[in-house]
Amino acid sequence: MNRGLLKTRFLFHSLTRRLISVRPAVMSNQSGDDDKCRDHLKRTASTPRLQTLCPVTVSEVSDLSSTVKGITFQISRHYLEELHFKAGQWVDMIIPGVETVGGFSICNSPSDLMKNHRIVLAVKNSEHPPAHWCNTKCRVGDQVQVRVGGNCFYEFDPKQQPRPLLLIGGGVGINPLLSIFMYRSDMYGLHRSGDVPRTHLVLTARKKSELLFENQITSVCESNPAAFTCRFHVTKEQLSTCQPPSSPYRSRRFTPEDMEETISGLTAVDSVSPECYICGPPPFIERCADLATEFGLDKNLVHYEKWW
Repeated sequence: MNRGLLKTRFLFHSLTRRLISVRPAVMSNQSGDDDKCRDHLKRTASTPRLQTLCPVTVSEVSDLSSTVKGITFQISRHYLEELHFKAGQWVDMIIPGVETVGGFSICNSPSDLMKNHRIVLAVKNSEHPPAHWCNTKCRVGDQVQVRVGGNCFYEFDPKQQPRPLLLIGGGVGINPLLSIFMYRSDMYGLHRSGDVPRTHLVLTARKKSELLFENQITSVCESNPAAFTCRFHVTKEQLSTCQPPSSPYRSRRFTPEDMEETISGLTAVDSVSPECYICGPPPFIERCADLATEFGLDKNLVHYEKWW
């Protein structure tokens, strides 16, 4: 093991020991010292995570948009069980030569991990050192260390009748929701007897080019429109006015009326209220969570994790 990696690993364990009893910062507050706001370890100090750090190797780097890199990490069979995650969880990332520990939501599904031995991330560029490294220095063949954490996730229980699912993402907040969406799709493939209710995904972005994983999402919906639907809201760009009413695209924000219509529609079809997962900037999460409860969802059915 090279000296840089040993030094970074030592730093991680030292930080973990010091932060284990630290209460997380107020996660909806993005003002104040930028480093403090972005300290992933501090903000998730009381959040459950696996203890084992596992080496993973970059196998693919791609441009998902002008500001977001898609990174695929290949995993040795030896570490598959150690890195087995639940849909919606994230990883701590230890990067050689970068003192700051990164935290990134996982995009692919747990079954994809077991089938293809990989973890997929989508990282938006910023001055935050781990994100900056992912967007400017990360290359195929690079090795980092990761471990899985997070207590906001979705898990399919075959012993219970699942609820319909409403997933609402803002921008790069699609990442953990895509993991849930694809996991739900995988589970539908295993339970085609009609036991899996509908899944509806809402994604908002400023421009159409910033709708991450758009093709992957629409492909799932087109292959099974009775079980999977989606709606894309573009807020800073006018889309074609010739789109049919059935088009999933809207040139406006996701409104209270949209929330009410979506919840009532899912409830009417499946005769039970949907479970809702939200991810995006803190103000977006707060607004959507308030609207979801305003239009009838019990607070216990609305899930989010504001650790940005």
